[in-house]
Amino acid sequence: MKKIYYILLTVTLSLFAASCSKDSAGEDFIVNRAELAEVTFLGENGYFEMKWDQDGSLLRVVENMRPDYKVEEGQRVYCVFRILRSEKSSYDIKLIDFHPLSSSQSYKMSDVNSNDDLLIQIGNDPVFLYGRVWMVRSWLNVEIGYYRENDDREHRFSVIWDDTRHDTGLDGIPEVYFVLRHNAGRNPNEEPGIPKETSAMGSYDISAVMGNFRDKDVKVYLEWMNYDINGNLVPFTEEVGTYNFSKAVDGYTVITEKNHNYIGAPVDTSTFVR
Repeated sequence: MKKIYYILLTVTLSLFAASCSKDSAGEDFIVNRAELAEVTFLGENGYFEMKWDQDGSLLRVVENMRPDYKVEEGQRVYCVFRILRSEKSSYDIKLIDFHPLSSSQSYKMSDVNSNDDLLIQIGNDPVFLYGRVWMVRSWLNVEIGYYRENDDREHRFSVIWDDTRHDTGLDGIPEVYFVLRHNAGRNPNEEPGIPKETSAMGSYDISAVMGNFRDKDVKVYLEWMNYDINGNLVPFTEEVGTYNFSKAVDGYTVITEKNHNYIGAPVDTSTFVR
């Protein structure tokens, strides 16, 4: 049974702010942190725990300002929280807000190219790297930039593993290419609006893909289509980094990683379509 890898996102709006404070020991903490994490344990009375992407620390939700949100074990979330107390590798936090990032069906590029309906569904509208692209454990995280004409329109983003390429660099390291695709949800009868540049956050599970490269160093790239200075839609490529998927306790070891500028919380946080 062949494996397929394709991930779809829909955009929802939200804004976050950050400020600084000190804990009882005088250490500086960000009061409101906007971060990626993974739900690892569900308790009673709204209590649950998350694994923080930043360093794998445990986040214990001891105060929850969004008890109406449904939380599921294994969920990826973009969350806003305040650190209340800290220990060696764990924090008690006050959860202020969060947005689930749940994966859907996925495809390989070879499957996409042989299915006309799927090609239309995925789309090929302009999209670009707005800030960072980086990996944490088995997740490829992307700060996505795109052009929004109508606030009511649903935008969808896809990351596809290009299994049709089997490249190896001059250094002998295998190269893996992921392609970021965008469907702007245009209606053929819709009057075009004035495009506004905005951003979204995407987080993609690529563990099944990387399972093909166990015990190897792998160089990871992200590609997308955007306008050049002449207004032509052309491909762009960004190196994410080089990783080894056997040396790390929790997924991989970073050999080298591109140092991208962090631009802060996205204008739009994104949630996967189920």
